[in-house]
Amino acid sequence: INGKLKSVPLSYVHDWSHPKDAKRATAAIGKQFNLTAEGIASMKMNWISATEPKDLRFPVKGGLNVSRDLGCNALKNYIPEHPAISSEPKITCEDIDDGDFIILCCDGLKDYFPEKGIVETIKTTGQFSEIPSALAQAALNHMSEPQIDRFGEVENGYGDNVTVIGCRVHFKHP
Repeated sequence: INGKLKSVPLSYVHDWSHPKDAKRATAAIGKQFNLTAEGIASMKMNWISATEPKDLRFPVKGGLNVSRDLGCNALKNYIPEHPAISSEPKITCEDIDDGDFIILCCDGLKDYFPEKGIVETIKTTGQFSEIPSALAQAALNHMSEPQIDRFGEVENGYGDNVTVIGCRVHFKHP
């Protein structure tokens, strides 16, 4: 913006720690497993306060750690009248200027590579065309470093897929 690098997230992670999503999921789980109202409330509070929301899983085969999905009707109706996930999109609008740079990426970049690292990588990468691959590589390098898990134990790296697309805005003026 005005020649300065600024990160403006256009979305945020919807996981089971978000209060609205935790309420929806724990109600569905409570119905499925015949939990008491107190049990559901306790589960909801545990999910909202989770330090590692990516570890929360809705109890279906393999576990599900996202709370929104545009294409999975089976889970939307997994427990009749208690949808486990929502397909309601969040729409964000931002003004853009000629010359702005937009990064479209998956959670593999945003969840595992700090925002400060993303901005620094963009600043230090010479060519515009090299920014997406530089960001993806930086995220993968960060994922492979040993990390301390929520129990204080050292994990030898973890990972996710990383997809990054870079777009530069150019307006055609009549």
